[in-house]
Amino acid sequence: MNRWLGSVIEAAQLARGLVASIATVWCLLPFTAQMVAHPDDVIRLQHWLAGEPIPSAFGAQQLFAGELAAWLTLAALVLLLLGLLTVLYHRLQFAVMLWPVAAIALGVIGNLLWAHTLGFYDDVPGYLAGLLPAALTVIWQRAAEGWAEDFVFGRGNRPPYAGAR
Repeated sequence: MNRWLGSVIEAAQLARGLVASIATVWCLLPFTAQMVAHPDDVIRLQHWLAGEPIPSAFGAQQLFAGELAAWLTLAALVLLLLGLLTVLYHRLQFAVMLWPVAAIALGVIGNLLWAHTLGFYDDVPGYLAGLLPAALTVIWQRAAEGWAEDFVFGRGNRPPYAGAR
């Protein structure tokens, strides 16, 4: 535990901007995954960003365009996460597991902040529904970590954290 925590702290110190960018992608992924399930939210967001009035009903073509935009945004974020992790591992020259940080930040803290902001605390099914996008983010993070480590260090070669530099 101390060795893992030390590697996370050193990664944050050596590559502040990269770690902040990775955390930003973590925060965007659950919202984008939710927009895939609700393409009307994409259209509402586009109208709100443009300063236009938000319509109450949407046509089939608008919903298809919203769904397509959500999937493309999701794919771009996943590829961005892979690229950021690849650059991070190249800069650090050691492998660090960041998915537990994503799980704690999104699954626990994010869910509690969401419930507090909405002003109500649902029962267990509500929290489980809130954990689904966070769980998907953690799964994507873990997969991207594996691929990025393979790109930088080669398949099966994971240089461990050697302690403070």
